[in-house]
Amino acid sequence: GWWDSVARTFDAFSKLGLVLVQAMTAALGGSPERVAAGFARPRGLSTLRFNRYPGRAEPVEISREDGAALACETHVDSGMLTVLHQDACGGLQVRGRDGCWHDVPPARGALVVNTGLAFQRLVGGRFAATAHRVLLDPAPRLSIPFFFEPVHDFQVTPAALGIGVAPSGEAVPYESFLAQELAKFPEYDRN
Repeated sequence: GWWDSVARTFDAFSKLGLVLVQAMTAALGGSPERVAAGFARPRGLSTLRFNRYPGRAEPVEISREDGAALACETHVDSGMLTVLHQDACGGLQVRGRDGCWHDVPPARGALVVNTGLAFQRLVGGRFAATAHRVLLDPAPRLSIPFFFEPVHDFQVTPAALGIGVAPSGEAVPYESFLAQELAKFPEYDRN
C-alpha cells in the first residue's frame, strides 16, 4: 500500500544520500567509512516530507534584489543534504557562483540535490550551502524533499570525516547545530 511505497522511497533516498556523501567525502580526501557510521540507520535523523503548496495569486515575498514574485523565500537548508523530487510546475531557482539566479527546470525521473549549512561546515566550506528559492506560480505544486541527516551526536567538524581542512568553528553535535539553525526561522519563534 501507500505506506510501503513511502518506506521504500525513504530507503532508496537514504541509500542515495549515503552514496552521495561518501563520494563527496572521498573527493575531499576523507573517509567514506566514517560517513557510514555517522549516518547509520535507524538512529539517523533523516526526514522525508510531502509538501503540497496550494495555488496562490499573491507572492509570499517580493525579492529585494530583483523584484521576482516568490512562492518560497530565498534560503539555504540547515542540514546536510537535501534530495528533492519536484513536480512539473517548476519555479525552483538556485543561486550560482556568479551570484545570478538559475532555473532548475523539472525533468522526468531527475532529482535535485542541495547541500546544506551543516555539510558546508562539515567539509570546511569546500562545498557551499545551496541558496535557492521558488518563483510564484498560480498552480498548486507538490515538492518531495528528503533531508539526509546524521545521528544526533555526530560531530559537525571536518575531523569527523577525516578531511584535512581547518574547521570553521568548534566541533558541535549535529542535534545542537540543527537546533541553533532552526531557531533562526521565524516559524520557530515562540515569542
